Amino acid sequence: MPTHAFRADRSPQLLWAAAALAVCSLLSPSVLGQEPGAPASAGGAAPETQLVVRAGRLVVRPGQVIEGAQVLIRGGRIRAVGTQLAVPEGAQVLEAPVVCAGFLDVWSQIGLDPAVVADRSATAATRIADGLDLYSQGYLFAEALRGGITAVRSQGALPSRFSGQGVALRTAPAGESERGKRVLDETAGLWVTAVDGDAFDRIESIERFVAAVEAGRKYREGQVKFERELAEWKKKIAEEQAKLEKEFKNAKKKRDKALADAKEKGKEFTEEKYKEDKAPKPPRLDRDSEVFAQIAAGEQPAFVQADRVPEIRALLAALPRLGAARVVLVGAAEAHLCAYELAEAGLPVILAPGDEQAASRFGIHPLERAAALERAGVYLLFGSGPGSPYASRDLPLAAARAVAFGMDAESALAALTVRPARLLGLESDLGSVEVGKSADLLLLSGDPLASATQVQAVIANGQPVPLP
Repeated sequence: MPTHAFRADRSPQLLWAAAALAVCSLLSPSVLGQEPGAPASAGGAAPETQLVVRAGRLVVRPGQVIEGAQVLIRGGRIRAVGTQLAVPEGAQVLEAPVVCAGFLDVWSQIGLDPAVVADRSATAATRIADGLDLYSQGYLFAEALRGGITAVRSQGALPSRFSGQGVALRTAPAGESERGKRVLDETAGLWVTAVDGDAFDRIESIERFVAAVEAGRKYREGQVKFERELAEWKKKIAEEQAKLEKEFKNAKKKRDKALADAKEKGKEFTEEKYKEDKAPKPPRLDRDSEVFAQIAAGEQPAFVQADRVPEIRALLAALPRLGAARVVLVGAAEAHLCAYELAEAGLPVILAPGDEQAASRFGIHPLERAAALERAGVYLLFGSGPGSPYASRDLPLAAARAVAFGMDAESALAALTVRPARLLGLESDLGSVEVGKSADLLLLSGDPLASATQVQAVIANGQPVPLP
């Protein structure tokens, strides 16, 4: 079902962009991409700090590589990409054998107070961002950055059925205004947990989620109806007011005459009261319903953590009722048993490829499951999962091992870059090395998912970041 698919890798817009890039390379081999109005090189003093990254191989996005490329960075953003860009005067130059976009971990707990992670009282309206602990966990951010993870989506309150809305964060340090620079999105999707209890309990969790989304849709319809009725009421009041103003002189004469007649006859004068239609009553405000209304409209994704076949198939069966909702299956320990159903429905799946314990619990290694799902055509993403707090650091290595287990290398890289960026609505900033995007780059010693590759340097938001 197209409404649930996150297939950005071959979208028409990206195909047009790739075609345009190819045309540019034919017309001007030195400048493969450039910000409109920005020169490939500039003489004199630069108005902003500039950085040039030279790459033996530049991985623009999975499947698109440029040999001997340079990237011009200014003001925290990528301003030009080419093969013969001149270095602006005063610009800092960094070099690496391979350069690619920073990796994203969409299933993390980094940056959260332990009490937030274990909270059982969350509802849909709970904002996990309110429980951030950015300072005492600096060492975890540093370890993730050392592994090439430049952004994460962190989620707490996992014991709750509706675990609140997660938060998207940068992993690079940000100095005094730490929170403002680290936080990318404070409402990065609702988390739904359907992994506790027996099969009936887990299916009930799915049904409650679906029912809540349907109720959210009705709640939004009630809001829209109120806004329409309010606009009609205001229009009617304005028309009546204009009419009264137009007829004011005649109405005053009639009132004065009626008052005089009443005095003459010794009767009490009764003022004719103006009756105004009552304003429509607004719907009762409900924060949880607001969130489910956003889910129903596809304004933010819903992450449904489910492992077993019964609840996975219950979710698949419910997709038509969810309409435009952007649903993502997380965990999916038995997803390989219904892989083709997931692929046909276009339901994205987030796996934790480094969760070694899953092999003993569910009888298949998570890396084998990743390869099986990818072969079936499932749209896969990777996250570190609920294990060790250092799991984010090791996520790229787990993705590399997934390739060794048979997963396509480009798909594995996409599962860490362009796909999570699109899923989180951050594709205009993250996920690939393209003009206009935030300069979040990895300078590597070799191919991004080669097991022996080391992260030599990281550029976060256009600034080189010291690695621990």
